[in-house]
Parts: sequence; structure tokens; C-alpha cells
Amino acid sequence: MVTLQHISRFIVQRLGLAASLVARSSLPAQQIIRAFENARAVTSARAVSFHPSSRIEEATFKRLIADGVIRQPSPGRYYLDRRSLRANRLT
Repeated sequence: MVTLQHISRFIVQRLGLAASLVARSSLPAQQIIRAFENARAVTSARAVSFHPSSRIEEATFKRLIADGVIRQPSPGRYYLDRRSLRANRLT
């Protein structure tokens, strides 16, 4: 028997996936990714600080971290994980 709880859990999971895909393909995500590439922050040794300039950029940045596209090797330092970015774009 399918319960309301099962349906709501399914919807939440699907919305999370959709939000993740939107976050990676959105203009703010592209700008954040470009900023890390321009800074050559693509390894933990080249990690940089990042300060979102808007709430949308902050939410997008948090989603990129949650997806593993942006890594935090130490507090306040971040870098772009290109392998994870490629893998996430394929999903």
C-alpha cells in the first residue's frame, strides 16, 4: 500500500535532484565555476576563499559544495573539483 508518507518522500527526493541539476546549470553556478577556474583553484593546494555576493549565489555555492563540485580542504578555503563537475554534468 502506498501511503502519503511514501509519496511525499518520493516528491522530496525528486525535488532535491531537480534543485541540484538547476544549481549546477544556473547562471550563478556557471559564474562561480568560472571564478574558481580563473583563479586556478582546482586542487586543494590552490584553494581560495570565496564570499558569495548574493543570497542566490550563496544558495548555489552551498549546493555545489553539497554536490561535491566545490571542495573545502580547510576552513574558509575552497577549490573546484573538475572530476566531480564532469561526473555531475553527466548525471
